[in-house]
Amino acid sequence: MARPVDARAEISGAFTLGGLGLGGLYFPIGGFILGVAGTVLAIRALRRDRDSAGAIWALCLCTTDMALSLSGFIWSLMTGLLGIVTSPAPP
Repeated sequence: MARPVDARAEISGAFTLGGLGLGGLYFPIGGFILGVAGTVLAIRALRRDRDSAGAIWALCLCTTDMALSLSGFIWSLMTGLLGIVTSPAPP
């Protein structure tokens, strides 16, 4: 019987990239790129271990980061800031 492969490295990497992306929401292009990279790692972790709650949480964090970064980028373009979000933050 095959034993499941441990996916802790991908999960911690996805959490790190998602957290950095959320921390960098004032530069939404960078936050979106970090969110995409974290999403790829979270999907790889889910493919290795489908019952991992940590991988699901990491995937949720990274997709939330991507959505907020995309809305921040659109908001900054609408206000003429060309991709940099300043105060006030996007709604």
